[in-house]
Amino acid sequence: MVALVALLAGSSGVLASHLRIGPFATFLEWTSIGLLTVAGLCGIYAPVAEAFAKLFHKSAEKAPPSLETVRDELKAELSKLESSLIVVVDDMDRLSQEQVRMMVQLVKANADFDNVVYLLPFQRNIVAAALDHVNCEKGHDFLKKIVQVDLEVPDAPPEKLRAIFFEKMDRIWRRAEFRWDTSRKDRWRNMFEDAIWPFFDTPRSVIRFCSVMDFVFDGHIDDGALRIDPIDLLTLEMLRMFEPEAYELIKRSRNSSRNVFLELLYDDKERRQKIEADFKSIIDRKGRSEADKRRLRAALYGLIPQAGETDNSESTKADWDRDCRVCHPKHFPKYFQLQPSPNDVPAGLVAKFLRESTPEARLGDLWQDAVKANRIGGLIERLWLVRDEIPVERVEPMIVAILATTDNLPEIKIDGGLFQSDAQHEITRLCARLFTRIGDPDKRDEVFKNVVRKCEALSGPVMLTGLLEPHPERPRHEDPIIRPEAVADAKQLLLPRIWVKANTPEFWALRMAGYILYRLKDWAGADAVRSWLDSVTQDSAIARKCLSRFLTETQSTGKVVRTIVLPAKSIEDFIPLETLCERMAGPDLTPLEQCARERIKFALGLKAEGKPYDRIPVMGFDIEGSEIADLSELRHHM
Repeated sequence: MVALVALLAGSSGVLASHLRIGPFATFLEWTSIGLLTVAGLCGIYAPVAEAFAKLFHKSAEKAPPSLETVRDELKAELSKLESSLIVVVDDMDRLSQEQVRMMVQLVKANADFDNVVYLLPFQRNIVAAALDHVNCEKGHDFLKKIVQVDLEVPDAPPEKLRAIFFEKMDRIWRRAEFRWDTSRKDRWRNMFEDAIWPFFDTPRSVIRFCSVMDFVFDGHIDDGALRIDPIDLLTLEMLRMFEPEAYELIKRSRNSSRNVFLELLYDDKERRQKIEADFKSIIDRKGRSEADKRRLRAALYGLIPQAGETDNSESTKADWDRDCRVCHPKHFPKYFQLQPSPNDVPAGLVAKFLRESTPEARLGDLWQDAVKANRIGGLIERLWLVRDEIPVERVEPMIVAILATTDNLPEIKIDGGLFQSDAQHEITRLCARLFTRIGDPDKRDEVFKNVVRKCEALSGPVMLTGLLEPHPERPRHEDPIIRPEAVADAKQLLLPRIWVKANTPEFWALRMAGYILYRLKDWAGADAVRSWLDSVTQDSAIARKCLSRFLTETQSTGKVVRTIVLPAKSIEDFIPLETLCERMAGPDLTPLEQCARERIKFALGLKAEGKPYDRIPVMGFDIEGSEIADLSELRHHM
């Protein structure tokens, strides 16, 4: 093919002076020398290459021959060929109008060589428009004079075009894991027919698009898993290629700096109306056919359904969050960056939790990795969203692995916008919910008891059992997650372990030691716990640790954002306040212990006066972490 194009280039160079096309032809001439040399070395059309070599050799030894002489010699050499040369000049319709005219002139001037056929594939209307007014003729009429055989390339059969598309996209999509459940399949079917496929009409458009997706797709893979929705990614890239103005509109349509929780809680009606108006202005633009409007409308509203009349309920938003849709403000920025944000939970980490091939022993390591990377909150959230996809057989090992970390889990606050929650409590809620994946109540109860038996940690199983047990102050559900009999069995399994742990120094190092004491009082009886605490708090160090585990913390907004509270009345269910205050005495109290001890004395004064003393503020901190000196302000923020 190189030699064929070179032949045209070489002959065009010889005719440069006659056609008055100067530098362009000179470039072709020198290009032909190099290409023909390569052709000769490779044995491609050696006779022609040899003829040109002789021609240039002669021109170097004596004065250049006349144009007629060159043509005659070249014509004689070409007539000796046993088969015809086909000279292919492709992509003429991508040249400028001046270059199109120049190329057509070159072909026309060289069209009478023997054994030479010129094949010119191009878009007829583009080339014809470039040739308008050449010799006072219409471009179509001018082409008729130089084109001997005019062939229309038939449209590619739709089934063949689709086969090309799916073959290439299947290879791309197989490079990453992502959910492909019934809901996503249904959405893909609708989006493909209405919004995606109508943009493709030629093999070139399909191949070009798939080449772009081949690159873009890899930028959104995280440890073997896709971190965004594949349908939204494909639709966005389709708009970027075929409807760039619509793509830019979507890119600007959301403000990623807004508070995610507030956007989920409250619909931004004004912003939604603005997006809808912008969508309509692009869709209804003058000059668009009805078919173009339909496909663009399907694409835009398929990506950002909030801009139209759609279900915007909490369950729908949860689905958008679960699927990492572009219409969800939390995931929107991911579609316009090729590197994940440091705060994002790696999609690969979530995929490994759900993957059946991940060894059970590895689940605990994955959870610990998330804790060390400070991504535990995000991981809990993602697992909560995809909880209904977790295979039933993975429920038990997954819960055991998660609860196994609870004794050593540091204090982690999960920010939900207006409210904050402790990671320990969110883990417990997640594990309780995972049991619902098991449909058989008998099997579910047995798995629950197995979890309590297998888990070496104490905090998680105690909190989970406490959450699942019936409580007189809670409304009794008709169908509890775990039946009361199984919960009672779990408590009997846990009680000996709690007592063993409580008589070791490690017990007071547990962050949830205070919660465990409350459960121990309920399960073993208040008298047994009071007797035990009266004994162990004889040690001043234990007494101080005991108080620290009873202190609670509240979160609020405004000037005071964090308040440490003394539940004085509740503590008296375990040990008298006077006794605890006396046993805490010592010269090496921490500032918090000193303040708490003073607040115990304050609570005792309120008690003596017959006033409420159940929740006493100990210390408060503002948004910058500075301590609030005036304790009277704290009462309003508890």
